[in-house]
Amino acid sequence: MFHLILYSLPKTADLDFLVVDRWNQLYRNDVQVDNGVITGQWSAFYGGITRVNDFLANVDNYVVEKNPSAQELERLEEMKGEAMFVRGYFYFHLTRLWGEDIPARNESAKGVPLILELASTRDEMQVSRASVGQVYEQIISDFQEAENRLPDSWSGDDIARADSYAAKFMLAKVYMHYEDYPTARTYLEEIMDNGEFSLVPLEDYDGLFNG
Repeated sequence: MFHLILYSLPKTADLDFLVVDRWNQLYRNDVQVDNGVITGQWSAFYGGITRVNDFLANVDNYVVEKNPSAQELERLEEMKGEAMFVRGYFYFHLTRLWGEDIPARNESAKGVPLILELASTRDEMQVSRASVGQVYEQIISDFQEAENRLPDSWSGDDIARADSYAAKFMLAKVYMHYEDYPTARTYLEEIMDNGEFSLVPLEDYDGLFNG
């Protein structure tokens, strides 16, 4: 999906590239409300957010009912961090795709529905749009919680899991988009000063894009 969307962003793509109109709507900058590409992505984001909210709503009950060991409790805290990382990641994409304005210019602009609890009735599912500022506050809060709960690194089969430095990087990215560059720089310098990370060598960079 995303490489096709990126291909369309300059609005210079050949409309013969795809004959499927739901894609060509993106190329023409003429997306209709029934476009399945867009509604599918919206549903996928909120489906993930629902799973996060479900986990966070029930994890404390699990602790009470199952009386887990100290090792299991430590893992549950990490899982909370992973869940909040995912929720922050989804809302970051949602508000940039569907928010009305760049947040540094207008924090009161309409963002997306901010859903943090499981709905138990149909009425509770009818959530109005939060402001862009409110959504960003939640994004930052989720990534900060993830930063505090996640380990600095993983190993073995868990190597690709989000860790505290992934959360720091996302906070830097959020603050850059938010146009709070001093705060973004603080996070980026912390990552760079860690000593465990380095930029891809210039001679290898082109290969990342099948150059």
